[in-house]
Amino acid sequence: MFSQGIDRLPMEDKDVYKIENDRVTYYVEIDNKPLLYKGTSAHMYLIKNITSTYLQVNDYQRISMIDELSTLVNRRALIHDFSSMGQQDLKHTVVGLIDLDNLKSVNDTYGHDRGGQHPTTKVTGLYYD
Repeated sequence: MFSQGIDRLPMEDKDVYKIENDRVTYYVEIDNKPLLYKGTSAHMYLIKNITSTYLQVNDYQRISMIDELSTLVNRRALIHDFSSMGQQDLKHTVVGLIDLDNLKSVNDTYGHDRGGQHPTTKVTGLYYD
C-alpha cells in the first residue's frame, strides 16, 4: 500500500510523519497517550491527518523567506540561517547584498508589475545553498 515509505519529520513538539506511495503523500500527526486501566498499562494512539494544514504552513514559510520579484532569499531567511549556524560554519561564509537603486520610484510610478520588468531586477548567476 505505502511502498515508498514512512518518514518522521523534524518537528519540535509533535510526532509528524510523511507517508507516501506512488500516487499520494499524506502528513499525519500521531499522539501517543499512555493509559492505565485496572492496573494494566496500555497505549492509545491518536492519528490525525494534517496534510492540508502542513502544506499550507510550509507554503507560508517559503513565501515569507523568498523575495517574489527576484526569487532570492530575503533578510528573514538570512537571519534564520545565520542563527542556526555554528561558529565553524560562519568562518567560511560570504554574504552579498544587492541594492536596487530607484526601484521604488519605478514601482510607485508604473506599478509593481512594471517594476518587475526593470533591468535592475533581472538577477542571474546567484545561488543560495
